[in-house]
Amino acid sequence: MSGKGYLYYAHTMPGLEEVAWIEMRSRLDGASFEGSKTLPGKNGLVFFRYAGQAADLLKLRAVEDVFFLVVRIPKVAWGREGLSQIYQLLARDRFLEAGLGLHGQVSRRRSGRGGTFRVISRMAGGRQPYRRIDFERAAEGALKKRLGRQWRAVEEGEDVEIWANLIGLEFVCGLRLSDASMRHREYKQAHVAASLRPSVAAAMAWLTDPRPGDVFLDPLCGAGTLLVERGTIERHALLLGGDIDAGALRAAAQNVGPRHKPRQLLRWDAGRLPLADASVDKIATNLPFGKQIGSPQGNRRLYRAVFAEIDRVLCSDGSAVVLSSEAELIKDTVRKLRGLQILRGYSITVLGQQARVYVIGRSG
Repeated sequence: MSGKGYLYYAHTMPGLEEVAWIEMRSRLDGASFEGSKTLPGKNGLVFFRYAGQAADLLKLRAVEDVFFLVVRIPKVAWGREGLSQIYQLLARDRFLEAGLGLHGQVSRRRSGRGGTFRVISRMAGGRQPYRRIDFERAAEGALKKRLGRQWRAVEEGEDVEIWANLIGLEFVCGLRLSDASMRHREYKQAHVAASLRPSVAAAMAWLTDPRPGDVFLDPLCGAGTLLVERGTIERHALLLGGDIDAGALRAAAQNVGPRHKPRQLLRWDAGRLPLADASVDKIATNLPFGKQIGSPQGNRRLYRAVFAEIDRVLCSDGSAVVLSSEAELIKDTVRKLRGLQILRGYSITVLGQQARVYVIGRSG
């Protein structure tokens, strides 16, 4: 630990590393950005330094998991010489005890007395003359030597997870501080087809630049994930959600529950919103991809109607954030509206599908 704190990293959905840092910068006082990487098809990694309590990290919403950074080697030797290098560095690492101590704090378990650990290994980019299992065994063997007889490696039911990542020639080893509840929110009791992943919903809510006085709208609210995530981030004047599907609205009502008031759920056609002109400050929505829900032909009609309504109900200094795999359709639809313009976009991967998040504001 330096005077500025320990090093950590967070997993994000691929492509949302920059947005995750927006949340970290806002929530974690004094945190410093230390870089990011993307593992294609797996997740993004955001590296940062923080001197506050480790429990603060578990309150982040735009990330999937948080890790204490045990060791990071920018470039290991290629081949089995690299395996030996990883083994030697892990076997004498001086930060592991600190990570176990922080894990004990957030899990309320006394890790200093020993226990069980499991190594999760991943290799991405660059071909090596050894298998992933060889890489995993090298890391596990080094940790056994470093931790001593009080700790035992297991294949399941572990007290502590230690992740060994080889990204090209960069080695990143982290001790997982979070558990499954960080990415699978407890409020998600009811589900609908193509329901939005909570960390993606949180990232989209952050991109609206949330303010306490916002009237926030999700015109295709589905199971209500965006509404809950926006309600959790910041106070609001009103959370407003609607859907044409009565079953989706029942799921949203169950997931939102009695929290996040004032809020209102209505059944409507998102292309004909029963709202006054310029009555909404912020909008975020997950548009149908045309696979599980909708079709390419139906999306063309739906997108035109939805964006026309966004243009009508959005206030003069408002913003909208939309997610879809139909990137060209969004750009073409927005270009035809004089009142809206795309400000920026993020390419992301959602459950194996390529998609784009667009931030849209007023033109002129």
